[in-house]
Amino acid sequence: MDGLIILQPYARMILDGEKQYEYRKYKPPTDKINVPIYLISEKKVHGEIAIGDFKYNQIRHNWFWYIRILKKYKKPKSYNYKNGQQIWVKDVILDGED
Repeated sequence: MDGLIILQPYARMILDGEKQYEYRKYKPPTDKINVPIYLISEKKVHGEIAIGDFKYNQIRHNWFWYIRILKKYKKPKSYNYKNGQQIWVKDVILDGED
């Protein structure tokens, strides 16, 4: 499964249900729509989400990605972090899983 990196405090706000939209300058990749992806922040996996609908805001000139929470982890999990990952992480492997 792939992962999406979101900075704090926004990752926590999404998982706590305080924030339903992620704002980005581009559309989400079509292969990431309505499929489970990991929510990654601070080099840890905090849960599983899915990107639902997305819309362009002409006033703010950005995209609204609707985020659905699939699973919130009680304790963040380590994964195969590599330097240079900034937005998307391909083929995330949680530590202790193969």
